[in-house]
Amino acid sequence: MKENIIIKRASMKDWKAFKKIRLDALMNNPESFGSSYEEEANKEDKKWKEKFKDTNRTVFIAFNHKLPIGVALVSYEPAERFKHLAHIYSAYIKKEFRGKGISNLLIKSIMLSIKRRKNIKKIKLNVVKQQIQAINLYKKFGFKIIGELKKEMMIKNRYYDEYLMERLL
Repeated sequence: MKENIIIKRASMKDWKAFKKIRLDALMNNPESFGSSYEEEANKEDKKWKEKFKDTNRTVFIAFNHKLPIGVALVSYEPAERFKHLAHIYSAYIKKEFRGKGISNLLIKSIMLSIKRRKNIKKIKLNVVKQQIQAINLYKKFGFKIIGELKKEMMIKNRYYDEYLMERLL
């Protein structure tokens, strides 16, 4: 399975693959993301392409052959006082590909990319408390839980708590 997987730092030409996997994520795991399927499904194509114009954001896509099966984003703080920070967000692997080590490959690729930026000293992320597998994955990469956000997100009148995690480099 892993031999068919490619983790790619996406470019503008990958915007359709990004849109496809992002909408899949929002449809199948709505509790893990700040926006909803309904909010993003009808966005104009130019809005999807804008994700690739921001030099302070990097999109990573996991492909099985040419099929997008996973995604994660990294943002870098542009303000001088925060240029040492990176933030991982919107990580997702399609359900049928989970448990095969693909999320491990995705996070490993992201970590290598972040470490190439010599100025980055800390990586942050938020994760919904119920996402035990994701929390354990992040811990495997040296992230530590440093706080908890109660009722951080509400979906259909249900609240979700999140952990704040960080890793110092």
